[in-house]
Amino acid sequence: MNSKQHYNTHKLTLSKPSKKSQFYSDDGESTTPHSINSVKHKQEFQTDDSDCGTPITPSAKSPQKPQQSKFKPKPSTIQQLFTNTAKNVLSNKQTHSDAELKTQKQYEVSVKNHPFRHLIFGESVSETTLKKHLLLTQRGLIYATKCLKGPSDQFIKSRQIEVPIEETKQKILLLDLDETLIHCCSSKEQAQVHINQIGFNVRPYTNYFLNKLAEIYSIFIFTASSPSYASVIVDYLDPEQNKIIGIFSRNHCMETKNGFFIKDLRTLKDIDLSSTIIVDNLAHSFGLQIDNGIPILEWNSNEKDEELKFLTEYLIKASKVDDVRIFNQEYLRLRDLINYQL
Repeated sequence: MNSKQHYNTHKLTLSKPSKKSQFYSDDGESTTPHSINSVKHKQEFQTDDSDCGTPITPSAKSPQKPQQSKFKPKPSTIQQLFTNTAKNVLSNKQTHSDAELKTQKQYEVSVKNHPFRHLIFGESVSETTLKKHLLLTQRGLIYATKCLKGPSDQFIKSRQIEVPIEETKQKILLLDLDETLIHCCSSKEQAQVHINQIGFNVRPYTNYFLNKLAEIYSIFIFTASSPSYASVIVDYLDPEQNKIIGIFSRNHCMETKNGFFIKDLRTLKDIDLSSTIIVDNLAHSFGLQIDNGIPILEWNSNEKDEELKFLTEYLIKASKVDDVRIFNQEYLRLRDLINYQL
């Protein structure tokens, strides 16, 4: 919808030129028409929207009466025509103003206008889904910044592990499993895949996501699940073992006294944090390195989900920057979400 609707008014010659009248411009403000002086009286005219000029002033020595055009209204009907035109313009302007105000109010509370709409990458999302995702993410971030304390550097060094990075790829991508790439089904749910008594569904666009990003990232799975469970899932997702390099599982996480599993990226030896991104549906998981994290919308069974499709585009852009943390800060603005009133 255009921000401004134009209403065209008739250009009228007033029947009583000595009386000052007002015309309504397309922005709703009243304006006084341009005037010209003659020897006997003053006439007032309204210029067109381009304001390209005013009528030529008749000569003072030989004043001429303007000729009546057959296309002009008769003098007796001019005042009535002007009155009707002004009323129509006012009515249209008021109707347009009311409709625009109503639309603006609706737009302000809509999903599209939400300041953190970008934290869901897909094109379509309901207000309920967005609010749930933002609340979950915000709680994780608040917990991470207010309650979470990282272990000492000495402890980190004792837990560090070697990371087999591919030399041809400068960026590292760490992916969560459950509710990020797959959903493990309960006995009451219908699973698409059954392997070793494990039933699970794969998120839409997972193959597309892995195929595209394996060309530019060294991809690892970083999950809080057990090594045996993770291996079954990864073997299914990457049967040829040419996309996912390795798995970090529960024994590579830090468990808090409240039972939360934290994925501290410092335990990955000699990796460059400016080139590392972690994707997880739980923000507290990457709470010690917030600027490296992307809180993806959790997935259970929605077959129309497109998060991985659009997240692929974001990660391709991120692969071209010098520091992914700055890139995430500027686009995701997770630290701003911490104090935002939802």
